[in-house]
Amino acid sequence: MPPRFISLHSFRPRVMLPLLAVAAGLAGCDRADAPTGPDPAPTPAVAAAVAPLAFRQVDEGYQFTCGVTTEDLAYCWGHNGVGQVGDGTGVNRLVPTLVAGGHHWRHVSAGIAHACGLTTEGRIYCWGYNFKGEVGDSTTSRRYAPVPIYGGRRWVQVRAGNLHTCAITTAAVTYCWGQNLFGELGIGTLAYKRRLIPNKVVGGIAFASLSGRNFHVCGLTAAGKAYCWGNNEYGRLGDGTTTIRTSPRAVAGTRLYQSINAGGAHSCALGKNDRVYCWGRNDNGQLGDGTTADHLTPRPISSSIVFGSVSASRGSSTCSVTGGGAAFCWGDNEYGQLGDGSTTDRFLPTAVAGANGFQGVVPGALHSCGVLRSSHAAYCWGLNTDGQLGDGSQTQRLVPTPVAPPS
Repeated sequence: MPPRFISLHSFRPRVMLPLLAVAAGLAGCDRADAPTGPDPAPTPAVAAAVAPLAFRQVDEGYQFTCGVTTEDLAYCWGHNGVGQVGDGTGVNRLVPTLVAGGHHWRHVSAGIAHACGLTTEGRIYCWGYNFKGEVGDSTTSRRYAPVPIYGGRRWVQVRAGNLHTCAITTAAVTYCWGQNLFGELGIGTLAYKRRLIPNKVVGGIAFASLSGRNFHVCGLTAAGKAYCWGNNEYGRLGDGTTTIRTSPRAVAGTRLYQSINAGGAHSCALGKNDRVYCWGRNDNGQLGDGTTADHLTPRPISSSIVFGSVSASRGSSTCSVTGGGAAFCWGDNEYGQLGDGSTTDRFLPTAVAGANGFQGVVPGALHSCGVLRSSHAAYCWGLNTDGQLGDGSQTQRLVPTPVAPPS
């Protein structure tokens, strides 16, 4: 069985390096002398069959998954050592478990070991690991259930990164909080290595959407102009350099995009011409151009397929879905996270096996998930050591497997 955690610096799944600051908090969760949360609640016995959940959206964390149903309820499953499932306990969950608090949600976003959600009232709540203040409640205390972030602002979007979080207010102002080791907070300086409450991103750019998984963030304006900031190793910011940027920097070129997705050490975006472009690290073929050469500026993937979405993982893989719902993935496939029935890396888009008709697919470092359009059923595949696939087992799956009914 592979180790539970890997290096956060650039997520090289094949090189299982020990964690740095995070290792002390996360890897120690299974030790008897580790800090503990609330007393684990017993899992209730199921007296009758429970219908599968209908999801509107899912997002993958590192060895856990969260999603929002069509009834605006949030569920999480998988590793829960620091409260990232949000059910008030520190117990791993093999099937979807209701996030505590009684809130109704628009969407959730999963980080490395914390998660945040936007309620239907426009409020942000976060939970889980809080070592760098990524929960945003002005503390560094672990939160085993959702807590409101600091301040009384109203929000339209939230995105959880590794040890940081960013969000957009109803006034189109972007704020970030948590770790700032590589400038990922976009506050114009590296002087502050962490911020425990939301800090305004400098530059005054009105972003319509954000994306950030590891140590960089990308944003898109309403007109489709792309900007990125933070760690720029391997050229993941797409500005033609490898220089750290502490404030938003325009992605090279004049191209406009429909969506943008910041992954591990690479980024991808869907152009207004319906073509997918990627840049940054390409050691496992995650840029989809048929090579393993890194690129400092956007390059089109080598495919004539017309895609309607693209998502870059916090590892070394990428997935896209066509307008008709066919899913394709490429890049690192060591644990079957591409869903093609193999563990062979793919340098070009490769069809996901089995279930089709996806409305979207979210690839992870070691597992991936997607939601079907018609039934809203969630499917997951890849590594499953902590139940992150949500099928009630800890069995690795090389093809999409339906998420089980809730506990």
